[in-house]
Amino acid sequence: MKLYNRILHILIAIILICVALLLLILGEDGKSLIALIMGGALLIYGIRCLGAYFLKFRYTVGGRMQLYIGIIMMDVGLLFIGSFNGSSVLILIYLLVFQLATGAIGVARALEARKNKSSWKLRMTAGMISLATVLLGLIFFRQPDAVVDIYCIGLLFSAIEHFITAFRRNKIVTIA
Repeated sequence: MKLYNRILHILIAIILICVALLLLILGEDGKSLIALIMGGALLIYGIRCLGAYFLKFRYTVGGRMQLYIGIIMMDVGLLFIGSFNGSSVLILIYLLVFQLATGAIGVARALEARKNKSSWKLRMTAGMISLATVLLGLIFFRQPDAVVDIYCIGLLFSAIEHFITAFRRNKIVTIA
């Protein structure tokens, strides 16, 4: 991993910790901030995918998938931003569905990495924690303050995951 990527992972981890602390301080009012943060992040991700499609993936095999992912992520991001002033129940449902999808994708990636004899334990742990936050969110759905706290725990684990990724040693493979 290049130094730039390591620094980027460390900065993302620090930002995630700061956001989690801010949400813990805000309590129940953090639901709207979660909708803004998630919407903004998904919108930026969608724009990056669209930019990647138009700049380098347009004529590659499977490149159209970047286009579809970009459009869907931008749409979901705009949905989150649009629900900023909406019902708190709607925001919590969006959040739980997004966490469920993230956890399921993480577990599926970990199982595929395990099948390919690659590193899979961190991915599996991250997927399982995302699924556990969904389960806890469903249990405490009537208490929005508790759901925000559970989401903060997920953010803190994601920050730890970024730190681990930043300081992970990589194998150097040379092709002779």
